[in-house]
Amino acid sequence: KQDIVLFFAGCGCQEAGVSIVMGPDGRPAGEAYVTFEGPGADIRQALAKDRMMLGNRYVELFFSSKDEKDRRMMTGTIMI
Repeated sequence: KQDIVLFFAGCGCQEAGVSIVMGPDGRPAGEAYVTFEGPGADIRQALAKDRMMLGNRYVELFFSSKDEKDRRMMTGTIMI
């Protein structure tokens, strides 16, 4: 989570707003839901990071909704 927060520094991302998707084996699946909120939220700056690298991981950004995240949580595949 901290790596994601640092990647989106200055965009309004806080650790509490990062939810990592877990695979069936209990390991991170390489996906996360990230909430950008508060007075420092800068969605344009966050979207400018689309297709960049986070360490050795390629980052693709997609818009999502709270409902989509909540549905994913019900399946037990998200680490809060």
